[in-house]
Amino acid sequence: MGKSIFQPINDAAVAHFNLDSEPLYGVQDNDGVFNNIIATNDDDLYTKVLNVLQVDVNKLFDSNKYEKVFVMPNHNVGLDKIKELCKEYGIRLTNNYDQADLILTHDYINKRSDEDDWTYENGEKITNRIPLFTIWNYNSYTRSNGDNVILSLCESRANLTFNERLMEEHCISGLALNVAHKVDTNECEIFHLDTFVVSSAETQVMDEDLCETLLSMADGTMEDWNVAKKIIPSIDTTKNLHWIWKFAYNVSYYRMNTGRDKNLDHWKNLVNWDKITGCSSSEAIEYFESKNLLCKDSFKYLENIARGEIEIQNRSIYTFKVKVKKKYEKYSK
Repeated sequence: MGKSIFQPINDAAVAHFNLDSEPLYGVQDNDGVFNNIIATNDDDLYTKVLNVLQVDVNKLFDSNKYEKVFVMPNHNVGLDKIKELCKEYGIRLTNNYDQADLILTHDYINKRSDEDDWTYENGEKITNRIPLFTIWNYNSYTRSNGDNVILSLCESRANLTFNERLMEEHCISGLALNVAHKVDTNECEIFHLDTFVVSSAETQVMDEDLCETLLSMADGTMEDWNVAKKIIPSIDTTKNLHWIWKFAYNVSYYRMNTGRDKNLDHWKNLVNWDKITGCSSSEAIEYFESKNLLCKDSFKYLENIARGEIEIQNRSIYTFKVKVKKKYEKYSK
């Protein structure tokens, strides 16, 4: 049983999520075979399934409890990295979710990006990778056997009868429904893929030496940078954020944004790279504090820089006393 979203829909899962009255539509896979999905315009029914497959990234993970893991498709971590972690944890990676006692989910089971839900529009091809999605402005047709199907613009309508226009429907694939049912009935546990990654014993903490080493490698040859790209995804994104900020503030934009590297991109997403690269030292303090990631070492390092950047006019005739706000006093003691 592979990772295609097109899986036979479990009747027990349909009943469990109260989807009995929602219509089934066939969608063609890459081989031209029609596979059923459930389409609904009931936001609550759709969200109930989605919520089961969305978990807190801070949930505590114990690798010793599991034997086989299934990873939901469309993830943003390189397969080589996942295999490496499975080997470290002593867990077997499987493509059969029925055999798994651990499911790894992520933020892209229903999204194109960090902000946008996945919506197929105006008859574009529905792929086999996105477990939960929305369709907008599609035609449905009826086959000679009475089954209803949804077609993309590029697919043949031979021997089909027009049924109705579907303006906006939430779609639940067999994979999403079956896995959600397995999780919701306690047949297995579910964790966020990010939790699986950061729980590794191979994770290292960024410090001054590592920061300077990586910056030097970024300024070096392409061979140097290729080595650095393998190191960066192993850096803990929750500790010593001031050194990660310094690295982000000084590293070449070209180096970090040229070429596709799934593991590097995932690390950048974890650390919110686009955010911290645009932060001044004072903005970094505020941002890390808002995420409960600010520690005394980070505050002292960043506050020292921020203090030197304070701009006060008429210094020649006035003296000023600078004091941090009360909520930051605990970090300066």
